[in-house]
Amino acid sequence: MNETDPEFFPAITSANHPHCLAFRQSFPMITRPNGDMNIAFTLVVHKDALQIARLLRMIYRVNNYYCIHLDARSSQQFQEAIQGVATCFGPNVELVPVERRGAVNWGDESVLLPQLICARQALLSDPTWHYLINIVGQEFPLKTNLELVAALKALNGSNLVEAFPITRFKGWATWYKGTIYGAFRREFVYEAVIGTAMAPIRTTILQHGMFYHPDELFFSTLAYNPHLKLPGACLIAPPPMSEVNLGFLAKFVVWRDYNIACPTKYTRSVCILGMPHVSQLRKLPHLFANKFYADYHPEAYDLMEEWYFEKLVKELASGTYTASSFDISVYANRSCSRQHL
Repeated sequence: MNETDPEFFPAITSANHPHCLAFRQSFPMITRPNGDMNIAFTLVVHKDALQIARLLRMIYRVNNYYCIHLDARSSQQFQEAIQGVATCFGPNVELVPVERRGAVNWGDESVLLPQLICARQALLSDPTWHYLINIVGQEFPLKTNLELVAALKALNGSNLVEAFPITRFKGWATWYKGTIYGAFRREFVYEAVIGTAMAPIRTTILQHGMFYHPDELFFSTLAYNPHLKLPGACLIAPPPMSEVNLGFLAKFVVWRDYNIACPTKYTRSVCILGMPHVSQLRKLPHLFANKFYADYHPEAYDLMEEWYFEKLVKELASGTYTASSFDISVYANRSCSRQHL
């Protein structure tokens, strides 16, 4: 039985299970703490256990924390597979309990809710992480853990959040929209997700039917209204156009309305990454790239995976990341990195 067999991951009952060892040891493993800043990762997933396992194989470190939210409508086989994946990697990989999982419907508050659930779980489960990065199962890490740590340190205590001002909503704060994904310092996450001062905003945004794509409003609005006094809030609002869309460093994604050629195909207006993108992806300053499909240009994912672990092998030999291939000044020079609460 190999990793493509649907029974491969559900069979894993411990980190020493033969399936787990075979899967993890096919690439270099880091078994000790890696980097001097712990990171929390939250993943919202609904399909393709093997691709999620491959993603975790790259980003997993024993000193980080990982929360995985499975869509409540996921198949039983998928749920059992992800449980096996979590068991394989270790106790710092946690699934959201079954009773807290929601069914995600594109465009409404159910997209935001899993983010808040996993962020809350990360806060309560692990007191050691400094930044949270939220991703989905179809993403690819363009930076190793040491490179991520360097980039997060270069943020200088700010948050990495995309924002565009919008005028159709009025109130005591200026509303902004942007992708829900980014990198958020722990104190910001606490106030956004648990803090009582932000409870009215959370309650309003989570009201069913109140907003279309409320997930795009939440973190952007909190991060770019400094009078709300959230830690790391940006003092320059809105950010310059060079820091949004393709200039947003947390995630490289090509939308149809960017008017950039997509040599592969679009799904829900997002260009699916494949072989024509490999060379470009290896040179980008972004943290992650979205999105790959496991059954579409699979050789592209294979090549990117090999490239990632080649970087990791060099780090294991030298003890640090290759500074000449990753210029962290693009993070340090962001407007919010320079001027924030």
